[in-house]
Amino acid sequence: MFKYSKTTTQAYEIIKREILDVKFKAGVKLDETEICSELGISRTPIREALRRLEEEGFIERTSQIGCTVKLFSLKEVKELYEVRKVLELAASKLVLEGLNPENFKKFDTIFKTDRNMVKSFRDVKNYITREGLIFHQLISDLCGNEVLSKILNNVLEKLSLIHRRVLEDERTILSVKEHNDILMSLREKNGVKLEAGLINHIDSVKKYVIDMLLREEKYFV
Repeated sequence: MFKYSKTTTQAYEIIKREILDVKFKAGVKLDETEICSELGISRTPIREALRRLEEEGFIERTSQIGCTVKLFSLKEVKELYEVRKVLELAASKLVLEGLNPENFKKFDTIFKTDRNMVKSFRDVKNYITREGLIFHQLISDLCGNEVLSKILNNVLEKLSLIHRRVLEDERTILSVKEHNDILMSLREKNGVKLEAGLINHIDSVKKYVIDMLLREEKYFV
């Protein structure tokens, strides 16, 4: 099995983080020379890192432009939400079967950050791609199914990239409230409430995001 070098992995992690933080804009060319200079890494590991990100669906390559951060079509956004719902509901059921006090400590730590961030309105945009993403990735990671977790985390990261561009403060505050409902369902080990809470949260965010994207002219094509 092919393994990436340590330098390639480091480049991959840095570039991916900057993509998720929208430091590289969707549709804008990724200049290998500039990235090499910025990271102080030679061209080969950068190319390997970009190839890995392309395989994972964060970057696309065209003969006219080269590598760009992927601009997801409206159809692709809808499909990502549909896949997320199926996978996250499946993961949540597995989580519910193996919950323990240590798991709740992890959820409580994340949710405490949620509340503090929204209460103070500090760095709300970072909440969208970091704490909000971590909350859902914890459900994914605790499900105990590595294949399911890997696919779901990829979908969650892509959606967080879209959320970073379009979600506003009021939607972020609502997401924290919905996270609380999900957390309470987990604490009560109530599968019915957990499923209802996740469906409500995912559908609510999906509707908001699609409405926001439809305001952008390029999403009408």
